[in-house]
Amino acid sequence: MSKSYFPSPIIGSLELSRFAAAAVVVLSHQCNLIVYLIGQHGGATKSCCDIAGAAAVVWFFVLSGFVLVLAHGSEQANFFNFVQFVWKRLVRIYPLYLLALAVPCIYLFRGQSWPVIWQYTKLEFSLLPFSPPFEYVVQAWTLRYEVAFYIILSLSFIPYIGRPFVAIWVGAVMWHLFPGLIAMAQPHFVVSRENGAYVHFFAPLDLYFMSGCVAAWMFRRFIFNNIVSAGFLLVGILSVGAQFSGMRWNLQSGAAGQGLTFGIALAAMIMGLAGLERSGGLPMPGWSRYVGQLSYPLYILHVSIMLLINELWPLRNLSYLEMALRLLLICFGSLVTAMVAERLLDRPIQQASKKILSFIATMTVEVPTVVTSRSSVGKV
Repeated sequence: MSKSYFPSPIIGSLELSRFAAAAVVVLSHQCNLIVYLIGQHGGATKSCCDIAGAAAVVWFFVLSGFVLVLAHGSEQANFFNFVQFVWKRLVRIYPLYLLALAVPCIYLFRGQSWPVIWQYTKLEFSLLPFSPPFEYVVQAWTLRYEVAFYIILSLSFIPYIGRPFVAIWVGAVMWHLFPGLIAMAQPHFVVSRENGAYVHFFAPLDLYFMSGCVAAWMFRRFIFNNIVSAGFLLVGILSVGAQFSGMRWNLQSGAAGQGLTFGIALAAMIMGLAGLERSGGLPMPGWSRYVGQLSYPLYILHVSIMLLINELWPLRNLSYLEMALRLLLICFGSLVTAMVAERLLDRPIQQASKKILSFIATMTVEVPTVVTSRSSVGKV
């Protein structure tokens, strides 16, 4: 184990895992179809789908904390880095999210008055973590937690006062462990605020982001050999397997301790994969980065494809073969849509964003000047 240089945030194994997690979420939203196709084992299948979908989203949370700290952990606290971080997050999330809202908005505009439309669209389009979690894009509730985490992390780029605020946030989130470890129920005030800012900024789910941040700090600071990295991966897999059956969305009323241990297990897996790849023990193909870039379009757009297929091919009186074909159509249509959206929308926006930030960076670079004292003028 030795001191580390600054590693690249693009890690092929993690990009592949990101895509796999998005695919699991897509399948988990097809539980009813899968249960019908499985038949007599439907109950167990639905339970596995629900747990797998929950674990996939938690993987996203831990991975988000890991990648962002890995990419921005060494940047100085100044105004330009603050603007750059916020800008990158905005152009990464919102364009595809607005595209995902296009189909649900068709349902919203049917027979609704403009005051009602405005009431919902101002909550839907903003993705602010303060708004109630009523989602026309059902999986977008996770983005509100992501946005809350981005806001907290962006504070670290504000000189002098930003990082103390982040430290306060860490303490506030860690408080969940104390009532969790001794099985205390949350106070009524906490539960009653579940639709407000509290549940997004200071929820037990934020422990997952924190687990990823700590793992990224260790990954940046040390280089582990293949044996140690494989050990991290193995311990993480075994720990996830031991906790998998108890994975649930509701982490209130004493389950925060379990949330932290599950997050640590996933963080260990991430460190193991990244460490093996960095040390050459896990070579990855060049296309792994492209597959990772498809993960967010696939994750955020697949429900819109489901709605369109439900509209064109209603789920009524279908044969077994038709149900199977419908499942394949949803999965294939979601993947193709993600590929088209990545190529025609997301990639050009990301490329334009990089050019804009590079131009701003060149404009803000100070040109060094030579200052000559008067006493030296004319001297040889």
